[in-house]
Amino acid sequence: MNHNQTIDWTVERVETVTTMWAAGSSAAQIAAAIPNATRNAVIGKIKRLNLPRRANGHPSPVCGV
Repeated sequence: MNHNQTIDWTVERVETVTTMWAAGSSAAQIAAAIPNATRNAVIGKIKRLNLPRRANGHPSPVCGV
């Protein structure tokens, strides 16, 4: 996909994004499941849909260990 192409965000594709995001999939994994989608396009769609942000993925420190 070149930089000037846009993705046709069909209802099915939006459902794929929301379902996979809620299941814990990464933006790269979601992009791989949607033809002609890029990771950045998926991230943009996630932001426009106001889906919840993810935790930073780092475990929280445990006190006293």
